[in-house]
This record gives sequence, structure tokens and C-alpha cells, in this order.
Amino acid sequence: MEDIARLVGVHQTTVSRALRNDPRITEAVKIRVQEAARQLGYRPNPLLSALGTLRRQRASAYYQTVLAYIVKGGATGAHLSGALAAAEQRGYKVECFEIGPQLHESRLNGILIARGIQGIILGPLPEAHGHFNLDWEHFSTVVIEYSFTQPAFDRVITNSYDTMNIVLAECRRRGFTRLGVALHQIVDERNEGLLCAAYALARERDPGMAPLPPLLMPDWDADAFLEWFEHEKPQVVISSNFFLPHIEACLQKLNLRVPDQISLVNLNVSSHRPNDSGVCQDAPAIGGIAARLVIEKLNHNDRGIPASRLTVLTEGHWFEGSTLLQHCQPIPSPRPPTSPRDGGQQPLSS
Repeated sequence: MEDIARLVGVHQTTVSRALRNDPRITEAVKIRVQEAARQLGYRPNPLLSALGTLRRQRASAYYQTVLAYIVKGGATGAHLSGALAAAEQRGYKVECFEIGPQLHESRLNGILIARGIQGIILGPLPEAHGHFNLDWEHFSTVVIEYSFTQPAFDRVITNSYDTMNIVLAECRRRGFTRLGVALHQIVDERNEGLLCAAYALARERDPGMAPLPPLLMPDWDADAFLEWFEHEKPQVVISSNFFLPHIEACLQKLNLRVPDQISLVNLNVSSHRPNDSGVCQDAPAIGGIAARLVIEKLNHNDRGIPASRLTVLTEGHWFEGSTLLQHCQPIPSPRPPTSPRDGGQQPLSS
């Protein structure tokens, strides 16, 4: 601010007030000061700004620097709760901003800059490869999951490859051989194809595992699922929250009981489906890690797009649930004919 004051030819106090849009400063002086600030690359320190605010207001209330948690499409998910807790422990506050018809990205950009909010957590986007534009050079930014692809910010991601391997290992340990994967195409793309990659490699390396092709659909298609199910005859259907309610409805129409006659496994067990067997990705822990990374970047004045992106992989853990049998039931097989009268047509064992 001393440099700005010298350049403009005013007192440092005037610079401070002009940068805060103090009504005591004329509009002409504000414009000169703010233009000089842009020329010199001035950036306010949110921690010092907070301290200055407390001193000016003689406030006794505890001040918390704000981090922005930005979502698009209306879904905050459980990541936000983890970010809130981690930030609170470190003296920060998290506010959620939803980009949509009521808050365009350009307006959000102005709000963040005007309020001096410099730490941003970008929540998962509804699309597979999404993005939006802010003046990124003003912000310390961390992304959750793969869906926000450009610019390439530091990110915290569930190890999707490992998630599929955990599921396959657990199913094989229980004796299942026919493991079918049915996923929404967006789920596969949002995980960079790693779920299907792990599944394909496991089929190649494990001779005891039936080579069932995965079913990827751009949207739910009951006819396509039933055709795949009848042809491949999986003992276990591995899916996610997008399709599992639809799959359960189809199985009920076929009078198949879960898990007695067909088992289900969820790749992302959540509080919305607490009875599912599968992998818990621990979204609150992911949100907490993202908040800690943003705070570390703020403390080091690390803003803008990184030259080399940092990716933090988190590990999920198996959640037992009640939709996967403890032991695989033997697959019925035909009995050999006992007499010529049978004509080789012997009923299957029950």
C-alpha cells in the first residue's frame, strides 16, 4: 500500500480506504488507487484484512476467514460436511455457493473478489468433464474428484481403480465367479474409465473369473439391462447409486430375492443406501482433506493455476451391508440322463 500511495500521490490511509470502497473517498480517487493497485499487482492478505477489520470495529466476536465451496447442479454431497468440520478446526468458515440461473459464474467471481474470499473448494460436477471460468489468479483452488477437468488444479480423488479391486477381491473371496458390472456411462467417464479398466485387467488375470462384458448405458434402459442380465447370468451385479434402485426394481419383477438369489454391490455406499454391501469412499474425509489443502495454499500465498498439478488419492474401505451373500451358492448344473426314455432332458437341480 505504501507503493500505491507513492504512485498515486496520496496518503497510505487513503489507499487503505479506497481499496475498501470507503464512502469517505471520492470516486475519482478510488479509481486512481484501484488502477494503481492493478498495475502493481496488489493482492490483499485475507488474514491481515480480517485483523484490520477487528481493529477498526473494536469487535470482540471471533472472526473466521471464509472458504468458498462451489457446486453446480444443486448437489453438495457429503464432501461439504467434511470440509466444514476441517475448516472449523483450523479457525476457518466454509460457505457454499451454487452456480446456476440465480448465480452466474461471472457474478460469483465478483462476489468472491469483493468479499476477499481467496480459498476455493470445487465440489464434484454433475457432468463428466465440466468446467467454468473464474479469475483463477485471485484464488487458491482445490478440486474434489475428476469431474472438473480444466484448468488442472490440485485435486483430492477416490482411488477408483482400487475401489473396483476391493469389490472384486471380496466377491472372489466368497466364491463368486460371475461378476457383472452395470454402470451409468457418466459414472465411468467421471472416474476416467478406471473402474472398467480394473475390471478388465482382473478378468484377464483371473482364470476363475467369467469374462462378462460390462454394461455401460448413457441412461437407464430396463430392456437393455434385462437382455444383458439374461444373457450373461451374473451372480453379482456391481453398480452405483445411479442405477441400483432401477436394478432392484427389475429384479423384483423377475421375482429374484437379494441377496439369496442375486447379490448386489455398490461402488459408493452412502447414507442414502445404508444397507448396501460395497465400498465406502468416505466423502466427508475427502472434503476435509480438500479444506486442509486449500488452507495450506493460502498460508503459502499459492494462488492461480499450478504449474504441476498435485493429486491426492484416498482409499475406500469395504462395508459389509446386507446385499452380498457370505458364501456363493453353487451354480445349478444338468444331471446326466439315467435312461434312454429321458432323452437327455433331465431337470436342473434346485
